[in-house]
Amino acid sequence: LQLIQALQSLTVDIITATTNESIIKLIYENNPQIILIDINTNTINLDELLATIKISPLLNLIPIILLSDTNLELTQQLKFYELGIIDFLIKDINPVILHSKIAAFLKLSNDYSVSEQLIDNKLFNYIGIGLIQIDYLQGTILSVNHNCLTMFGYDAANELYGKLITDISHPDNFKINSELVKQLINRSIKSFTIENRYVKNDGELIWGRSTFTLSSTGATNLVIAIENITQQKKIEEQLRKFTLVVEQNPASIVITNINGEIEYVNPKFTAITGYTLEEIIGKNPRILNTGHTKRHEYQYLWNTIKSGNQWRGEFLNHNKSGKLYWEKALISPIFDSNGTIINFLGIKEEISEFKVVEESLKRNELLFRMVADFTYAWEYWLGPNQELIYNSPSCERITGYSKEEFEHEPDLLIRIVFNEDRHIVESHILSYKTQEDYIYKDSLVFRIVRKDGAIRWISHDCQPVYSNDGTYLGRRGSNRDVTQNRLAEEQLTKAYYDLHLQKEQLNAILDNAETII
Repeated sequence: LQLIQALQSLTVDIITATTNESIIKLIYENNPQIILIDINTNTINLDELLATIKISPLLNLIPIILLSDTNLELTQQLKFYELGIIDFLIKDINPVILHSKIAAFLKLSNDYSVSEQLIDNKLFNYIGIGLIQIDYLQGTILSVNHNCLTMFGYDAANELYGKLITDISHPDNFKINSELVKQLINRSIKSFTIENRYVKNDGELIWGRSTFTLSSTGATNLVIAIENITQQKKIEEQLRKFTLVVEQNPASIVITNINGEIEYVNPKFTAITGYTLEEIIGKNPRILNTGHTKRHEYQYLWNTIKSGNQWRGEFLNHNKSGKLYWEKALISPIFDSNGTIINFLGIKEEISEFKVVEESLKRNELLFRMVADFTYAWEYWLGPNQELIYNSPSCERITGYSKEEFEHEPDLLIRIVFNEDRHIVESHILSYKTQEDYIYKDSLVFRIVRKDGAIRWISHDCQPVYSNDGTYLGRRGSNRDVTQNRLAEEQLTKAYYDLHLQKEQLNAILDNAETII
């Protein structure tokens, strides 16, 4: 109250704020001559506030005075001086002294008016601020500082003198800037700060945070202080794109702190689990655990990511309503610039439908193997590139060679064919290598030489295999050992031949007997 009364006696406008954000906003909007900060205000984070002011080339020229209930220790004062504080005041100071000090600082501020000193201020050249003074009635550039030349890619100031400010501004700036400048001329506002795009000498666009202030060096002069924020804008754009990627990602994304407490989840996580960010923040992902993943498995996961490595695996979880679902997860550590783990990132894909299909395929494969493995015939399946996809155990009973030997030596099937029959088998294989659309079933009989040297007769049947969408998947073959049948046929043929020969001999004897009689 004492401070307010002292300031009111100076006939100055007093604007108050109680949080860091509102203070910075008001400073930008009102360009105050002096800033007074009560360090005993609980809603202000003083260190953050002073750091924000210090790094801004447009704010750190404004005098700042700290108000305190008691005298500060020397170490504290030195710390605040380094952050740009120019003086300290005790709140219960004599009103006359308080009045005099504030008045002196206001006079100092007026004497060092930003609008009067900007163009020649060496500090601005040092900290990288580009300064332009224009005639706001004509819109022509009157003067610039060295940083402005560097920022816009010009070699000499006279290259810019006489140009219109619109010549180096993006057209999107014109309307809003014009409206705000009118308020500035009418004294509705003291200054304004806006982010504009500008055009460099070579046509490249840059972003600038621009503060417009009326200059007292000329009745129609306006000073623009431009801070190049192009790199910052690029980073913001990258962050915006990253945010969109995360927010719209079809995978569930979870970010936790180093203790495993959730700090962020994307909308897909909410869609799958039913938990909103507000409900899940601060919780551990174990809230979704069904008990399917055992404690030692979680411990292995935790040890893996804490050591800086990625973990991949699957979880059977339940959502908010208790419904079970499967997800495939990749969990990775996030490092800061020093290589320290600061967060963990989980990217999870809901795979419940895939697991249903997978289980169905496993059951079908089991049924197929139960039939194929125990069938008496030697069943096999060659893929589109003649690779052996399946080979039944009966191959060893028929050929003497194991499944593993056939897998190790793809040409073994050809090698064991009896020499005189090999051309038949090779021609057969060549026919379906070159005719994937050959849909008819083929059959042939050939001989093989077993591992023990015995010769066996094989009856071979095969046909092409296609998927539901018509994709060629190779050929399925069935080989049966028909040696006994073949031997029986040969014996029957020989017996028939012998009988026929005996019949002819008998007929010859009878014919001779009739002749003799």
